[in-house]
Amino acid sequence: MTDRLPHFDASNATPEQKAVLDEILSGPRGNLNGPFLGWIHSPELAQHAQRLGAFCRYRTGLPLRLSELAILVTAARWQAQAEWHIHYPIALEAGVALADAEAIRLGQQPSTLLPASYMTRNACPMRPIRPLWSALGMRSPSIWSACSAITRSSP
Repeated sequence: MTDRLPHFDASNATPEQKAVLDEILSGPRGNLNGPFLGWIHSPELAQHAQRLGAFCRYRTGLPLRLSELAILVTAARWQAQAEWHIHYPIALEAGVALADAEAIRLGQQPSTLLPASYMTRNACPMRPIRPLWSALGMRSPSIWSACSAITRSSP
């Protein structure tokens, strides 16, 4: 079997690659788990993609538990096994209940979600997505208003 991408050797990295690696390692992730070593072959792509991912994960204003819950819901919906595998332990450590994570994995309604978690789960697309606004997670203004109010006031 051949590798799809050539092995990346950090000691031979270009200055652009080193800059991306340094930013990832010094940021909130602190590791290169995930797609980063694949992306690093194109430093510009890696920089844009990792910054977008970091923004969506760490700078949304949601507590880590709700952010990880949203990631699990999305990973389960799209059967993104790598994303699920990476974020499942992070979600549990952040406070997502094991029973809720298992229900999400099976495509079922979690039974123990707190109000903010319930709103986060419902704001994520679980059904096939039709219009673009739904693909962006913007299912209805009333959901976003409720989510905003709940996530500011409860865990």
